[in-house]
Amino acid sequence: MASNTLFKLSAALALVLFALMNSADAQGLKVGFYAKRCPNLEAIVYKTTARFINVAPTLPHLS
Repeated sequence: MASNTLFKLSAALALVLFALMNSADAQGLKVGFYAKRCPNLEAIVYKTTARFINVAPTLPHLS
């Protein structure tokens, strides 16, 4: 009885996690998305990310 309840709870949790992972994507965001509103945004994000990666050696370096 307890194992059946545990299975149902695990299955429900897996479904919730799957739903959250599916909704956490970029929602259609792509390179060039802000090109008209803020043409420098991608360069700003790239430079800022690179600066943090350079001071944190455990993070993967940008290619």
